[in-house]
Amino acid sequence: MQAWKDDYNTVRPHSNLGYLLPDVWAHKQLTSLA
Repeated sequence: MQAWKDDYNTVRPHSNLGYLLPDVWAHKQLTSLA
């Protein structure tokens, strides 16, 4: 189950994040606040 969660949260793009990977989206959010 953990492998699936890791894959889902780091490898698969999400449509509600503009088809970005969650890690990429989070990084963009953090850098836009600075």
